[in-house]
Amino acid sequence: MSKNFAKLSVKEISIDPAYQRSLDESRVDSMAKRFDEARIGVPVVSLRKNGHYVVLDGQHRVEAMRRSGSADTKILCEVHNGLSLSEEAELFLKLNNGRKSVRVFDKYRARIVADEPTAVEFTRIVQSLGLRIGAAPGKNTICAIQAVESVHRRGGNLELTLSVLKKWGCGEATVFDGDLIKDMSRFLADYSSEVDYEEFSAKIARHDPGHVLRRIKSLVDVLDRNRRRAANSVFRDIYNHRRAKKNQ
Repeated sequence: MSKNFAKLSVKEISIDPAYQRSLDESRVDSMAKRFDEARIGVPVVSLRKNGHYVVLDGQHRVEAMRRSGSADTKILCEVHNGLSLSEEAELFLKLNNGRKSVRVFDKYRARIVADEPTAVEFTRIVQSLGLRIGAAPGKNTICAIQAVESVHRRGGNLELTLSVLKKWGCGEATVFDGDLIKDMSRFLADYSSEVDYEEFSAKIARHDPGHVLRRIKSLVDVLDRNRRRAANSVFRDIYNHRRAKKNQ
């Protein structure tokens, strides 16, 4: 692997959608209308074995040049040679780390291509339950990537948490709210020795997820903004409903 600088025309540079984020069309159009070559900077590209240049950082600038009619104009680029696809994705992540304009889902896709262990492991758990991680809500689809990763990093009960949530809402998107994922994980961890998961799943299935979220939020202020206590209180009430009479 090596790095050098070379002048390339935009028509020589392509985009690999395997790890690159989706283009922000309005942003590109705005950049193209007020195109200024002096503000292009130095895009970062990868030179592949087939001789193709693929942009790693600067795809919006490159596309704006193309749309402005400057595709033949040569610009200075930082060129990386000899990178594998996973190494390209890893470098993309490093270059875009901390940028708010890069969506969590776009970074997640790059992490998968880069074979990042944490992302690969929590994705395996998600998929083992017949679920998927996606950019938009849908049946059996989780968009709350940061919540899933947070639960996974805390250790141990991501599979159980998602399993209970899936049964609760039959895979509908409303149960995979990021706050609910974290709330459920903490509750199951705090009461692991006291809760019959099948009974709890059956009981909570009778409650609308949106209503449960509102109940939790209404308790947060009452309990000095302690989200964990508020969520645990709501889930305990649901689980213990009629249990005393049943066990007498």
